[in-house]
Amino acid sequence: MTLELRIDRERCRGSRCCVRSAPGSFALNEDGRAMLIEPPADSEELLRAAASACPFFAIQATPATPARESAS
Repeated sequence: MTLELRIDRERCRGSRCCVRSAPGSFALNEDGRAMLIEPPADSEELLRAAASACPFFAIQATPATPARESAS
């Protein structure tokens, strides 16, 4: 299964929880907010953990739709 990751930049407050949970997939941009490193280098388990660790619920990790998976 492939995950679709979304970051709500309005909710993100730069807590770095995502970076600590999945350092190969998340970083903070110049504004101090989360950004996704493409392609994500961490396992789906770590990506889900990063989404769950966000205290501001700024990251959503959902199963990718079949059309999205084939486009990757």
